[in-house]
Order: sequence, then structure tokens, then C-alpha cells
Amino acid sequence: MKKYLPLILFLFLTLTGAVKKPDFTDYPIVTAERLELTKQYCKDHYGMDTYELKDPKMIVVHSTEMSSLKDSLGCFKPAKMGDDRPYLQAFGAVNVGIHFVIDKTGKIYTLLPLNIVARHTIGFNYTAIGIENVGKKNVDLTAAQIEANAHLIAWLAEQFPSVEYMIGHYEYTNKKLPHYALYIENVTNYKFTQKTDPGKYFMTELRKLLKKKYNLELKD
Repeated sequence: MKKYLPLILFLFLTLTGAVKKPDFTDYPIVTAERLELTKQYCKDHYGMDTYELKDPKMIVVHSTEMSSLKDSLGCFKPAKMGDDRPYLQAFGAVNVGIHFVIDKTGKIYTLLPLNIVARHTIGFNYTAIGIENVGKKNVDLTAAQIEANAHLIAWLAEQFPSVEYMIGHYEYTNKKLPHYALYIENVTNYKFTQKTDPGKYFMTELRKLLKKKYNLELKD
């Protein structure tokens, strides 16, 4: 019987659709200061007096536009926005944040807990899980990252049945896409910033792999 256990387990996972939890490496950035600043950000921008991320409805895929893992992780570490980003700083003291960073090797780092709002996509942070990929769009993003993103997103979709949408950061301003119905921004002069990450090629390949390997199609 023992020799059949791997096959039985494989068939069980296949039939139930269960996706194995990816391996994570912790790089925690949550602090009491970040939580308070996030709560204020959510109150100002979304009218929500909380820093909690509840029933997320979308996943946003980014690239850090930095070639170094060290630099990519380091930019999210401070709780407060730096003076080098005056436009963003003017609309909230909390630093940009993210739930996951994926290195070029496909190694996945966890930065913020999945029940905490991260500041990464204007108008959607209150309902969005964020994934950053180390590298520059269409230049040094890798096939290993596409594989890791697909695995992570398939797992997240099972953990959070509320998730309906997945977009690349460059798509977030497109009012014709279905995810835009989720847009909320109470600060009227806080305008979109132009984004091109992680690039159309990356998102096309990611969507194809999610469909082929995990039979998963999320709305954009």
C-alpha cells in the first residue's frame, strides 16, 4: 500500500484542485508605526478606519524596476515614505509596501501579512494583494519568476475565494477592464502615476501558464 501513497496523494490533489503552498522566506516589514500610518492612509483615501485587508478581490503584479534583490527589499523596509518620492509622500506618510517579492531565481519573500493593506496601487490598495518581481520589465525578468508567480497566484486564489481579478500594474488605470469597478479614491487631486511594469509579455506568459498548469483564469 505504501508504494501507492504518492500516486494516491497526486490524484487527490489533482481531483480536489488543491495547490501546494509555495516555499516562503520571511522578510517582515510590519511595525506598529507602519500599521498606524496605513490606517491613516486607508481612512483618508478609502474612508476605512482600518489597516486590515479583508476579502481581497484582486492581485496586482509588479516589477521593482531594480535589478538587485537587496535594493528591492530595502526600498520597502522603512515605514515612512522617503523624501525621494515627494509626489507620493504628499498623499500619505506610509511607505510603499508589498505582500510578496519574487527574486529572479523564483524565490518568494513575504513582507507583509495577507491581512494587512499594502500601498502599491493607487485606488485599489484596500482590496489588492501585491506581488513584486525583482528586475526591469521585459529586460531581466525571468521564466523562473513567471513560474513562481503562477504557483503563488494559484495558491492565493484557493486561500481567498474572494479574489476575482489579476492585473499587471500597467493595466490599473484602464477603465475598460472589469477590475476598474473596484476603484476608490477619496482624495480628488491624487492622480494616477504612469506605470509600465511588469510589461505585457510577462503578463501574457503568466496568464497562459495559469490557464495551462492550474486551469485558472482571473478577470483583468
